[in-house]
Amino acid sequence: MMSENIPTPYVYDAVVKDDWLDENGHMNVAYYMSAFDDGGEVFFADPGIGWEYTRQKIGTVFIVSSKVDYFSELMAGQKFRVTSRLLEFNEKMLNVYYEIVDAEERLCARAEILYIHILFATRKSAPMPPKVLARLDKIFGAHQREPLPENLGAGVGIRK
Repeated sequence: MMSENIPTPYVYDAVVKDDWLDENGHMNVAYYMSAFDDGGEVFFADPGIGWEYTRQKIGTVFIVSSKVDYFSELMAGQKFRVTSRLLEFNEKMLNVYYEIVDAEERLCARAEILYIHILFATRKSAPMPPKVLARLDKIFGAHQREPLPENLGAGVGIRK
């Protein structure tokens, strides 16, 4: 679904590569985090704090906390989709919810990740640029019109 040219949720499609498998024959736990990271770039690029922003060496976002749940295996060559949704944000932090689902729409994993914005010059947290915050406000508005995920767990969040 789209709202105000804002994906609700953002979507990234991928396929499990052979070198992502572990000795159990399924996608290794580290590659689930990599998939969340790759899928998140679709979201982060929209407000202007994706990898292009990072390459400019002005600022970036770091993970502060994460909660991941695993439900179903992914095997070599299997197609999957990563969705991302903004749950909350403030001038320095973002809380993003992710799901990985397979081609049969089976939930394979979910994550709730808390990010903090930092400046490269100081390597300390700092407010995001006003243009980024304005876009995040629009994204948040669109995402809040959607029902909360039924499977939202006791994850992470921004302390008030």
